[in-house]
Amino acid sequence: MLERVSPSYGPESQYLIMNLGPVLRDCIADVVKKRPKDPIEHLAHCLHRHAEVAELLLREKLEAESLQDADRARQQYLEEGKINETSLMEASVSENQETDLLSAEPKFSTSDLSGRGEVETTINPDEMNVDNVSEPSMKDGLSEDEGDH
Repeated sequence: MLERVSPSYGPESQYLIMNLGPVLRDCIADVVKKRPKDPIEHLAHCLHRHAEVAELLLREKLEAESLQDADRARQQYLEEGKINETSLMEASVSENQETDLLSAEPKFSTSDLSGRGEVETTINPDEMNVDNVSEPSMKDGLSEDEGDH
C-alpha cells in the first residue's frame, strides 16, 4: 500500500508517506495495544526510539563501508607491492644476465666459419691472432721473395 505513492503528491508528501508512514503506523499500533495513561508521550518515546535505532543502523552501515574501503585499499597496496617486487626481481635478474654477458669471453666456433655444420669448438681469442699462426703469411712470402732478388 505504501510502496505505491500517487504522483499527485508533492515530494515532501511522498517522503513522509514512504519514511514516516510505517514508523507512525507501528507506534500508533503500540499505543492502541498497550493503552498507556499518556498516549502522546508514549508515541513520542516510540518515535524517539525509532530515530535512535535508525541512527545506529546508519552508523553501522557507514562503519562497515569504511572498513571495506580500508580492506580494499590494503589489498590494492599488497598487490602493488607484489607487482613492484616482481618487477624489481626481474630487473635484477636481467641486470645480472647483462653483467654475465659483458664479462664473458667472446667465443667463436669452427662451424660459424666453415658453414658445414661441424661440431662447435671454442677458440681461444689468442688463437685468432694472425701473428701466432704457424702457416706462412703474405708478409713471410714477400720477405722471402725480396731476399731472392
